[in-house]
Amino acid sequence: PSRDELVAGQATGALHLLNPDDPASRKTLQKAAEDDDPRRRRMAIATLAQSMESDFAVTTLTGALSDPSRIVRRTVVDVAVDLEIEGVRSLLETALGDDDDWIRWKAVKGLSELGLDSSMEAVTALADDPDFQVRFEVAAALRR
Repeated sequence: PSRDELVAGQATGALHLLNPDDPASRKTLQKAAEDDDPRRRRMAIATLAQSMESDFAVTTLTGALSDPSRIVRRTVVDVAVDLEIEGVRSLLETALGDDDDWIRWKAVKGLSELGLDSSMEAVTALADDPDFQVRFEVAAALRR
């Protein structure tokens, strides 16, 4: 399947309409988060991360960061940055080591938005990243 088919495929059903704080819906979403189809996993994880329980959301995202699918890991980092909470700092620091350039770029951006604080050394280590966008974001973060 093409990237567009993976991202926009119909296999996700209506998972995004479920309430991650409703016990029955959460169970359905957790099962979908382990599905063979990465489209279902990414939608389930993104929906679970919308829980009002921020610890649950962060735990869900942290567990999914090691997913073999790049589209799932990209979703994890994207959603983590959108949460704008200190609880995702460790996840974003871990994401700095991902093989995917976009994931590293988004992790730097997210850490910069949180404030580099304890992440300064980890972000600075990417100043020589092979990807231009990552290097550019590191330089921008260090100027803030």
